[in-house]
Amino acid sequence: LDAFRAHRVASRLAEEADARLQELLAHLERDGGKGDSGEGDRGGGDSGEGDSGEGDTGERDAVQRAFGACRFGYLSALEVWPGSERARAGLARALEAMIGAHLDRGDAAAAAALAAEHPDLPPPLGARLEEARAEREREQAMLEAVRREQREMDPRIGRGRRLAFALTLGTLFAIAPVAGGLRTQVFGVPQEPRELLFWPSFGLVVALVAGARWRRTLVATRLNRRLMGTLIFAMALLLAFHLGAIARGLDVETIQVLDIAIFFTLTSVLVGFVSRRLWPSALAFALAFAVAVVDPAWRWAALSVSNWTLFANFLRIWPPFGGGAEQQCSESAQTLEEGDAGPYL
Repeated sequence: LDAFRAHRVASRLAEEADARLQELLAHLERDGGKGDSGEGDRGGGDSGEGDSGEGDTGERDAVQRAFGACRFGYLSALEVWPGSERARAGLARALEAMIGAHLDRGDAAAAAALAAEHPDLPPPLGARLEEARAEREREQAMLEAVRREQREMDPRIGRGRRLAFALTLGTLFAIAPVAGGLRTQVFGVPQEPRELLFWPSFGLVVALVAGARWRRTLVATRLNRRLMGTLIFAMALLLAFHLGAIARGLDVETIQVLDIAIFFTLTSVLVGFVSRRLWPSALAFALAFAVAVVDPAWRWAALSVSNWTLFANFLRIWPPFGGGAEQQCSESAQTLEEGDAGPYL
């Protein structure tokens, strides 16, 4: 008698759950899904993530209520009578419908959570779930790669050390041409060719020492490595050029005019590999070279103005103190977008 009563109660609960299941399938059909989620792919274009209309939200709520009601009914029926095949089949169908709906919306996590409750997931639906899981893992891997790339091009890392380094070298290299011009043109003291070796040697040593001393910040990101690499390469190139030019007997005036051309080339490299926003500096060196070619007597002033332009351009792009978090993130994203030409070092 008790078994008969349990069977009757379970049948009634399963019958009520069947009615809720039909409501669920009807809601899913209106929401863009298909009731039979065990077959093939579904066109869930109207039910994608991000729907904000009140109608869509209401339909989603109705789907959740209907699913909760039918699942509760089937589970209650199975609790009363574990042998109820009707309740077991209905619960499986409800789970399959919701798993399919979640997959249509691209929610692999929710689909996987419901799949754990299904005793025997149909192979087509299981294949869809595995494909969605793999796609989600690929998306997570891509997101992690983007985050690593953003950190590599984050201008906030090493900002203080970079500023101190730029202030030191920038000021020296901007003042040096002025001092050289005063010495040569005002006081009439000619410059010896061997003196041209001092500044490239000094800059190279300072860059190498700073890179070794502050390597955790100055070479911690790709942005900083590109800047440091360009500086070291520039100083080494100038030193080698000066040695070769002196050995070939070029005069100081010609060497200094050609130095400006080298600076223009190196700044253009920075524009291509670090930030397009450095274009004013490249333009300044190009104009300085043109002025120096026309009248070499102006080479000192032209080089000094170009160096100051580069220094100001550098501080404009990567300010020493920066703005708020939103501005810093914007700078990082823009630098990342501009600096994706591959590692310079």
